Amino acid sequence: MEDNHSKNIIAVIFSVALILIIFMLVFSFNKNETGIYVYFFTEGGTPVEKIKINVGDSIDLPTTSRNGYTFLGWYKSGIKVSNLTRYNETTTLFAKWLKEGSNTFTITFDSNGGTEVESLIVECDKGVKLPVNPYKEGYEFVSWLDNDNNPVLDESILECKDITLKAEWKKVEEKKETKEINYTCPNGYNLVNKKCSIENNALERCPSNSILNEDICISQTDSDKGNMVCKTVDIETSDGIKNLEGEYFDGKCGYYVYFNLNQDDCNYVWDNNKCYAKVIEGGYDISCPYGYTLKDDSCKRIMEKEYYCETGYNLNNNKCIRTIDATIR
Repeated sequence: MEDNHSKNIIAVIFSVALILIIFMLVFSFNKNETGIYVYFFTEGGTPVEKIKINVGDSIDLPTTSRNGYTFLGWYKSGIKVSNLTRYNETTTLFAKWLKEGSNTFTITFDSNGGTEVESLIVECDKGVKLPVNPYKEGYEFVSWLDNDNNPVLDESILECKDITLKAEWKKVEEKKETKEINYTCPNGYNLVNKKCSIENNALERCPSNSILNEDICISQTDSDKGNMVCKTVDIETSDGIKNLEGEYFDGKCGYYVYFNLNQDDCNYVWDNNKCYAKVIEGGYDISCPYGYTLKDDSCKRIMEKEYYCETGYNLNNNKCIRTIDATIR
């Protein structure tokens, strides 16, 4: 029993080891087989070995020979390939031959700023298989043009003489990505024409050489004596209350009071058939010219207030305005 058990254990270990060896061999084989192949079908020419390359590579094309024929190059799907051709998968190329003594002509390709295109030798009276379109950055290929600027189409039969075809291009317009732009302003600012603005009332101050007095600015240098004007007062007389306008004399204001008495009863001044007395009231008013105001018994010139703004603001119609660039988001 013990011998059978030992044999079973050995068999299991051997099986696991064998599986590991097979796995490593398969992995090694796959690792060595990475890449793609280019095969060459010579169409009766001397054999050409396949070439192994990496995806996206190009190759230096080999050559082949055939008695009685001229080798024209390698073709894929009827289109001639070149040393610049890149391969992304395993590909088969076919040789193209021209029988010696055939009537031929040569087509030269002027790519007009595009990638180089190899010339073609074409058998007379047979259709032309045009090559792969060249590439020119910023342009789209349109067609090949003959000497008269007429487009030459694939499989066209051309006159049996050498010719140069010139590439026609169309400029590709760049597609500009349109993105909505939003502009924002700080709190308190208003957005106007991609600018942020804030508006406050302008600050006030009196001009130089003037002072603020009861909300007006008065000059400290420009003054006027003004006119002395007596006040209009009410005076009680024997004839009742009378409203009198005084006259200024000797620094005082005097008022004439008239009595309704005859000359015999007049104990005051009788003049021009009137009885009157002069009453001295005393004080007077000063009348200032237009644009002046009374201050300390003198007429001082009224000055217009100046408006100004804090630093960073501009004054406009008694408003302080500050403008900054809006933020793009």
